[in-house]
Amino acid sequence: MSEITHYILKRPRCPCCRGEGALVLACCPQCRELFGVCDETGEMVDLRRPEVIAFACPGCARPMATFADMTPASYAQLRASGYADSQISACSGRAFN
Repeated sequence: MSEITHYILKRPRCPCCRGEGALVLACCPQCRELFGVCDETGEMVDLRRPEVIAFACPGCARPMATFADMTPASYAQLRASGYADSQISACSGRAFN
C-alpha cells in the first residue's frame, strides 16, 4: 500500500463522533461527487447536508462500503468546489488504498 496525499476539512468537525474525528475529503470514482469520511468511524457524510449517509454516494447513490470504493479528493477538485486553503489541510497516509 503506498502513501498518498489526502485532504481533511478543518471545520466543521465530524458529526458522526461529536467532533472527535476529522472529515477526510473523498469523491465518488464514478460521478466525482465530494463527500466526507469520518477518520474515526469510516461513516460517510454528505457535505451539502451535515448528516450521516448510509454507505452510498450522495450524487449517484453508488454503494461504497470501504475506502477501496472511494477516491481521495484532489486539491484541484477542492479548489474548483470553492474550498479555500484555510478550510483544508493536507496529510500523507494510507486513508485510501
